[in-house]
Amino acid sequence: MRPALWHRVLFSAWTRPVLLILILLVVWDLAIRLFGIKPYLIPAPEAVVRQLIVEWPRLWRESLVTTYATLGGFALSIIAFLGEIIGAPARGRRNGLSRRDGTASLDHGHQLHALGDRERRGPLVPFRA
Repeated sequence: MRPALWHRVLFSAWTRPVLLILILLVVWDLAIRLFGIKPYLIPAPEAVVRQLIVEWPRLWRESLVTTYATLGGFALSIIAFLGEIIGAPARGRRNGLSRRDGTASLDHGHQLHALGDRERRGPLVPFRA
């Protein structure tokens, strides 16, 4: 047996968030009206929507500036990350790191392992720059 249309609509994935938003808007408006809250403290939902419509061109311009700044910062972080990835092998060779397994060949024959027991590898010797 198929559930009724109202049952399918009420229990669909998109209905509950929409209903929650509508209920919050109604409670907000009722609280403003019942408690006589001044508009400069908390404006009514109708006043907020009206102001959004009036100020939309300015809000759009300002949001574009924010979007450009965000995308620019993201691009700079990608460039810095790529610079780090590309420059890492050269720095590793310059500092004595030449193996891909995480070890470093030092001048006196010891090996410095990223993970491992100290007794096997000997004393830690700092890299020479």
